[in-house]
Amino acid sequence: MAAHRIRILHLIASNFVGGPEKQILHHALDIRNSDVDVWVGSFRDQSEKTEILKRAEELGLPTYETRSSGRFDPRAVFELASFLRRERIRLLCTHGFKANTIGALAKNLAHIPQIAFCRGWTAETLPVRVYEALERRFLLFADRIICVSEAQAEYFATRHLFQPQISVVHNAMLDSIDTGVSSNREASKVQLGFSPSTRLIGAVGRLSVEKGQRYLVGAAPELAREFKDLKIVLLGEGRERTNLKREVSRLGLDDLIILPGFQKNVGCWMQAFDILANCSLTEGIPNAILEALALGTPVVATAVGGVPQLIRDRKTGLLVTAGSSESLACGLAEVLRDPSLASRLGEAGRSWAQQHFSASGQRELLLGIYREILKLPTAWANPDATCDRFEALADTSNPLSEMPDMESTKCWPFLSIVIPVRNEENHLGPVLEGLLAQDYPRDRYEILVADGESSDATPQIVQSVAAGAVPVRLLRNPRRLASAGRNVGVRQSIGEFVIFIDGHCKIPSKTFLRDTATTFEKSGAECLCRPQPLNIEGNGLFQNAVALARSTTLGHARDSMIYDTAYEGVVNPCSAGAMYRRTVFKRVGYFDESFDAAEDVEFNYRILKAGLSAYMSPQLAIHYQPRASFEALWGQMQRYGRGRFRLIQKHPKTFSLTQILPGALLLWLVVGSIVATMSRPALELFGISLGIYGFVILYFSLGLCWRHDLRYLLLCPPIFLTIHLGLGTGFLAEALKIGRSRVSYPDVG
Repeated sequence: MAAHRIRILHLIASNFVGGPEKQILHHALDIRNSDVDVWVGSFRDQSEKTEILKRAEELGLPTYETRSSGRFDPRAVFELASFLRRERIRLLCTHGFKANTIGALAKNLAHIPQIAFCRGWTAETLPVRVYEALERRFLLFADRIICVSEAQAEYFATRHLFQPQISVVHNAMLDSIDTGVSSNREASKVQLGFSPSTRLIGAVGRLSVEKGQRYLVGAAPELAREFKDLKIVLLGEGRERTNLKREVSRLGLDDLIILPGFQKNVGCWMQAFDILANCSLTEGIPNAILEALALGTPVVATAVGGVPQLIRDRKTGLLVTAGSSESLACGLAEVLRDPSLASRLGEAGRSWAQQHFSASGQRELLLGIYREILKLPTAWANPDATCDRFEALADTSNPLSEMPDMESTKCWPFLSIVIPVRNEENHLGPVLEGLLAQDYPRDRYEILVADGESSDATPQIVQSVAAGAVPVRLLRNPRRLASAGRNVGVRQSIGEFVIFIDGHCKIPSKTFLRDTATTFEKSGAECLCRPQPLNIEGNGLFQNAVALARSTTLGHARDSMIYDTAYEGVVNPCSAGAMYRRTVFKRVGYFDESFDAAEDVEFNYRILKAGLSAYMSPQLAIHYQPRASFEALWGQMQRYGRGRFRLIQKHPKTFSLTQILPGALLLWLVVGSIVATMSRPALELFGISLGIYGFVILYFSLGLCWRHDLRYLLLCPPIFLTIHLGLGTGFLAEALKIGRSRVSYPDVG
């Protein structure tokens, strides 16, 4: 292997090649034409080499196997770290409890980043629940968590204070499942020893409580009364096998229900099934359903986890109630009775999966994540690569999947891009270059730079590109405030949609404008929201520490979506709204020019109050550069603090505890230090409060340095303190100012 190629290790504890293992192997082969080499790793927990490593070697993939045995052998951590350093592995990807926990420890010793893949939890037994609870804690130490469904991503986003970096990458429908699979259902039945006229219902997966096979057994008597030629196959192995066999015998169904155990030729069974029944009580994106859809086998599944993203009820399959034998029996019987329905669901399901769960789409997403974490250019070295883009699949209520593609109609809307700036000569050039390089018709957008009387070369930079094919106009903003600059741009714009961009950001995608127009069209929203992560290329150590601190609950408002790079869907626009239909300004007015900060939050709150719809998409992300010094960070936080108070002053309903906590903290530090000198109990109370605050800061700082870099342990505590005291100072300063003289808010309508 060439030395310049990027080496990545995918590590999994595996006893057989099931769904996750197939995904890893296929992905490793699929990106061979890029500049990335995937090593496949596993653990030696038995006498023979694991099947995934055997399969990987047969496919010509490099492999790694730990020689340490046992579930918690600490030698595996040091052995893995040694291997990562020796083979110059640049990124560790871990799958499952054992790999995620050992990987979290080894990656710090090897000083490389880690991606932890989360495919859900079984909670099968008490020990398993303990292991899985421990895994969920160790996942937080990864540099990125990849979930296979939005439901899993929501778990981390809503339940964890650290707010880890999360991406959603669905399992892919693989190009091939098994060799020697007949394309004829009757032939596959005969190959497996059944009559070609037998009706086969199959459930594929581990035999465990959360997979819900007992509900299929419970549905069997009702189905058997109507369909005399029926057989039900429970494919797989697991600790629930004994209980299932006991229940089958109790119901007298030994001739009807077959438990053939674990089978390697899953594709042949899938092709033979007339219906795949997925009975699970909890799921991510089930590989069994993907494999069934790939073969055109109709699916009846419980509406849990990420299943509704695969099965659109009565369009690509049938959804039934989880934990109900009656509901499952009704769904299965409906498909068995109607061959035309079965055929229609099978064909639609295959088309749906091919369009939204392609392996090429998964490849592009993962390659993009690898490069983002390794801070590499976004392009990858494959001259023959196609430009097909993987679209994140919406749920059944999402209108995006049912709208026409504007690419086919060639009716791109006119866009107005407004950039309010002041003294941005060091950053504005690359921003304009990123906009001029967009894959969007040159005659369908304009760039309006509202300059707040800059004292540097900002106007000259704008004028130097103003003669190009895209209309670039320099507008004067005598009030200098960003809020005023926004209004100058809106009033001078002519576009159907108005997009606000700052003069110190990076547009990572050449399809940003195209994605914006498409998302407006398909979502029908009046306002689009975008993530604005602070992980811009070229950040120094201090800036990276600021970016990490700001992405946590302690460093930013818990209800803000501005750093969420995974969520797609309807959202509260207050924290992240940045793109608007022109009609919005007629409905709610312009930006309030009395605001020096938080003017966008105030404007977006009016959108929320007016009942206008807002939609967020990670495709619209723009990267920002965090402040490079404590002084600059302090100044930024002071402005934000003043903006917070003005927002509450104008809109009292925006009041929340998180808005006032920094001001309360600063007030307590001042007042508490004075009161503490008056009595011992007051001194003790003050000391305890400082100890609690210090512990919280240290807790978050330890978490960040463990997940990323030990050097952050020295930087993060003072950064958190700067954020809190800066916000508090600005908040209280504005409160005192307004307390002396009430502000009169202008008419912005």
